[in-house]
Amino acid sequence: MANPKAYIVDDRRNWDSATVVFAESAGQARSLALHTDACEELDFTDISAKRVPKLDIAYRGVFEMDWYNDDDRLAMVRDANFYCDVGDLGRKELGCDSCVAKKYCASYEELAHEEKYDKWNRRSNDAEIH
Repeated sequence: MANPKAYIVDDRRNWDSATVVFAESAGQARSLALHTDACEELDFTDISAKRVPKLDIAYRGVFEMDWYNDDDRLAMVRDANFYCDVGDLGRKELGCDSCVAKKYCASYEELAHEEKYDKWNRRSNDAEIH
């Protein structure tokens, strides 16, 4: 690729899963997305490609960023607001406390806030019982 640009690609109807690919155009990004875990089951017309210029510098010769690579994860969370889908899991189960991107992660902050509230709520309830 002569001049790769970063694009977030996802299902335009449902943002359950997304990734970042490097391509020379939005159309090329959508084509490449068909070869990613996030979009492999979608039709080309269902894929959205949104430019993320801040991630252009993360290009290292591979067409897709790797969520399991610490440098990629940090950039994706910090510069493109990616986060883990926490579901019913807590920070410990997700491994949030050892994540390189926790400082920038909305899920981490939300879980930390919920855990503080739960701890405070338990203390309040214990105080009322005694």
